[in-house]
Amino acid sequence: MKVLEFKTPSEQAQELCGRIVEILKEDIEQRGRALLLVPGGSSPKKLFEALKASNLPWDKITLSLTDERCVPYESADCNEKMIERALGVKPVQLWDDVKGVMCEKDAQSHIWPASAIILGMGPDGHYASLFPHQVMQGETMLIEGAAPQEPKKRVSYTLLQLLGTKNLFLLVNGLEKRAVYERALQGDESLPITHLIRAAGDKLNIYICD
Repeated sequence: MKVLEFKTPSEQAQELCGRIVEILKEDIEQRGRALLLVPGGSSPKKLFEALKASNLPWDKITLSLTDERCVPYESADCNEKMIERALGVKPVQLWDDVKGVMCEKDAQSHIWPASAIILGMGPDGHYASLFPHQVMQGETMLIEGAAPQEPKKRVSYTLLQLLGTKNLFLLVNGLEKRAVYERALQGDESLPITHLIRAAGDKLNIYICD
């Protein structure tokens, strides 16, 4: 596990953006395409601004989400819509709101393993849409879950699928989330992030900004 600390969200975003660009371009050279999974929420806002300005060859990059809220695309809660607006690139959806089903076939068609996966973390220690007291594994790549708040119905990649990446990054932003992260390091089993940190080992890169 590698831990980097930053004074401002802008410094954090610029450093991570540089690393992500490097990873994606390397994978494009080696495999012809790259696969990037990103989270919703507020933590990656500055990162998205940096990535949008980085002139990435998006035609050679499959962009998707780590998780999604099961809401219509027009909803303000839709991660797909938020990410498309932030990056100017339409991500592959995880939830078909018309059919009311997970997009498992789309997920399976990606060029795995993912080049990079970026995760945020909630104040309850959840990441992606894997919440406390929830099953984190399934027989498929995607799993349905329930958040403690609305919109409750979610879809997320499983822990195993998230671990199956070349480069895994976790954003820990703010004092409240740092305190949760510290609890995870002490082995608090009630926090989903504890299980991620333990399972990811050296693959995990943690970017902290208070």
